[in-house]
Amino acid sequence: VPPAGGAKGGGGGKGGGKGGYGGQYDAMQNVLRAAEVVCATCSGAGVDLLSRIAFPSLLIDEAAQATEPTVVVPIVHGAMRVCLVGDHRQLPPTIVSREAEMHGLGTSLFDRLQRGGVQRHLLRTQFRMNRGLCVYPSAAFYNSEVGSGVLGSARTPPLGVEWPIPGVGLLFLNCSAGLEEAEGQSQLNRAEAQVVAQVIQQLLLAGDIHPGQVGVITPYAAQVRLLRQLLRGTLAESDVNSVDGFQGREKDVIVVSAVRSSAGGGVGFLSDQRRLNVTLTRGKRALIIVGNANTLLRDAQCWGPWLQWAQGVGAVQGEEAGDESASCALAALGSGDDGGLCSADNAAVALAELASRAARTEDRLPPPLPLPPLEAVALPWPEQPAAVAVAQLGANG
Repeated sequence: VPPAGGAKGGGGGKGGGKGGYGGQYDAMQNVLRAAEVVCATCSGAGVDLLSRIAFPSLLIDEAAQATEPTVVVPIVHGAMRVCLVGDHRQLPPTIVSREAEMHGLGTSLFDRLQRGGVQRHLLRTQFRMNRGLCVYPSAAFYNSEVGSGVLGSARTPPLGVEWPIPGVGLLFLNCSAGLEEAEGQSQLNRAEAQVVAQVIQQLLLAGDIHPGQVGVITPYAAQVRLLRQLLRGTLAESDVNSVDGFQGREKDVIVVSAVRSSAGGGVGFLSDQRRLNVTLTRGKRALIIVGNANTLLRDAQCWGPWLQWAQGVGAVQGEEAGDESASCALAALGSGDDGGLCSADNAAVALAELASRAARTEDRLPPPLPLPPLEAVALPWPEQPAAVAVAQLGANG
């Protein structure tokens, strides 16, 4: 469906047709009415071309990232069954106006319904990450309810790096030499940027992966610009991005630069559950995080618990595992081909649940602002609604 405003050109027809579509309007209407499924953005569903067509069944993807007014646009087209697909544990809608966000615009309809007690259906099996990479995010953000349907042989760690846990592409590189620098309202860390560039060069020289399989994530725009300069000609600009820029994306290998590094300061807006969740869940075969351990450990809500778990399982370069049984259990999960899910009695899972207790904030989330009562409005739906086929979402939907 074209964006709001109609198509340019369009040629022919009497009087230019409706909505700028020219003589094509009636033909396009006929095509849409005959279709079983119509795909559009939420705002695109409000174009004049769709105004006289009812859609009784509606599926909205990435609903947790859409504002409530945006989601309402397709719902008012006669929806009788609405399926919202999304993840309220990842990034919320982007709201430019701070005042609007304070008044509740940042709460998606998906999040409001979930917090209001509407029954949710969780897709419990992920098919992206090596099972070892899934352990901590599942424990910290999904109460260990999400398991893995990926065989270890399908997500082996790439060559070029000495992985501390056999079969699991997980590595934390403690970069304590560099300090964060302010650049306008942003931050950068030159020492971390150099380490990231060296790691990527090692990975590519080993020949097991190509540049298109590598992504770099960093939370600060200034660090994004610095890394793009260092990696120019090696990685595409779009593959060096912010956390927000990587939501919904994946790469075989993800390298993260945490940036924050100071003698006694905090981590700023890095202390965000949803932002950390996105950061930890983009890599399919490997996740490498470069950061200052002392600084990150001061974040008791997000990065601190993850790093404590990483230290326990032995994922920190140059350090022995704090819990040998958890380290061995994680290695068995990462390299296993039994197709099973992460068991709650697994030592690595138990350690993740223990470390992430401080990270579980669901019970402390403020309730969404109440909506004013709405009056029922009679809308003139067409007598012949378009037929819509609804596909059942599988576990890897």
